[in-house]
Amino acid sequence: TLPAGVRRVEDSPTRLATLRSSGRGSGTILLAPGFTGSKEDFLELFEPLTAAGWSVVAVDHRGQFESPWAQDYDLDLWADDLCRMAEGLPGPVHLVGHSLGGLIAGRAAARFEWGSVALLNSGSGPIHQSQHDRLRLLAKVLGHIPMEQIWEAKAAADRANGWTVPPAPIEEFMRQRFLRTDPRSLAAMARILLAGPQ
Repeated sequence: TLPAGVRRVEDSPTRLATLRSSGRGSGTILLAPGFTGSKEDFLELFEPLTAAGWSVVAVDHRGQFESPWAQDYDLDLWADDLCRMAEGLPGPVHLVGHSLGGLIAGRAAARFEWGSVALLNSGSGPIHQSQHDRLRLLAKVLGHIPMEQIWEAKAAADRANGWTVPPAPIEEFMRQRFLRTDPRSLAAMARILLAGPQ
């Protein structure tokens, strides 16, 4: 459920799916999600930030959930999308990247005159070694096994590892988000995380 004042908007320059709210002229906070995430990950931030005067924009990266797909994916593509989007937003624009979104934000940092760039839960070190085998397996099977089957295996593994299952509507949203994401995008993101400095 979207908070009051938050609307779904297709960004004109990039055609990316966004959630947006309008503030009182303080500028804009642009929120970039991480691996397997989406713009909805930031829903709880909209009301307090908008109340403080900020316009807020959360985005699905290209290939992610409701945004269009591409032929190829890399950090440069995703970073350039953020910069093109920022050009049309009320400034100053402050960029916040969560997890893999932080790696994308880091690549975008020198390509636009941001008010600030914040990396949220995004380093400074590599991903934990315990995640490497799962990411390698995921990158290997994406594009070869149906996304539905991958989701079921992922959800079962998460439950076995102690994941607290959310209410049914949220779990179904997470499932649909996964199924609607381009598997090539997920594979590229997994390879980027695996290639990070050890």
